[in-house]
Amino acid sequence: MGLDNTPKSWAYNSRGEFDLLRVFVAVAEKKIEESSSIIRQLVKKEQTEFEIEQHDGSVVTHAVDVRNIGKINDIDFDLDCLLGKTFPNHERRSFLITIYGMFEYELSKFCKRYCEYSGINEGLKSSEKINKSKIYINNFWLQKYCSIDLTAAEGVFSEIDTIRYIRNCFAHNYGLLDVGNSTAVDYVKESDLLCLAGDSVFIKPGFLKHFCDLCFQYFSRLEGQARAL
Repeated sequence: MGLDNTPKSWAYNSRGEFDLLRVFVAVAEKKIEESSSIIRQLVKKEQTEFEIEQHDGSVVTHAVDVRNIGKINDIDFDLDCLLGKTFPNHERRSFLITIYGMFEYELSKFCKRYCEYSGINEGLKSSEKINKSKIYINNFWLQKYCSIDLTAAEGVFSEIDTIRYIRNCFAHNYGLLDVGNSTAVDYVKESDLLCLAGDSVFIKPGFLKHFCDLCFQYFSRLEGQARAL
């Protein structure tokens, strides 16, 4: 019996969630752009006087325009970089953490439901002892124990797993990438939607949608193969 004919408890579409997330991400990018514009309007320009001692010992006072927002000024900080690059990156990496969390949850939920539907539970708990990521364990279980062919999704899953590592850097290491992880470093350097400044990863507009596309593609393959069994 195919999965299309199963009870409503299985009538479950993970890829639909990521299809909707693509719309959500488009709205989020627009809000990030708008919020950056609003923050720039809060920047104030004030004159500050500096006393500079000359070679002859005399002191000359210079008045310069200093831009500031709160207690951050463009003398001590690169204000344009903070407002135009750093703050938007904070927002985008928060979205990435959320979207990846949804992928991890949806994949675990898929495995649980497929286990209940098929009666296959061999290896589901024991495979958790493998020193791998949670999504790797679930992907491995579906292929080895459930005979679901995910060959066509290998490239997509590999990219998602690399992004998982980058996501972990955002969540636990302030976005600083371990340069010893050559796979992640190469991925960032080769991407048109990411960039590396020192060891800090910056997300460009379009990357969040790209990640949603990857999640959609993976679940499209997974659900299609599961229904074919």
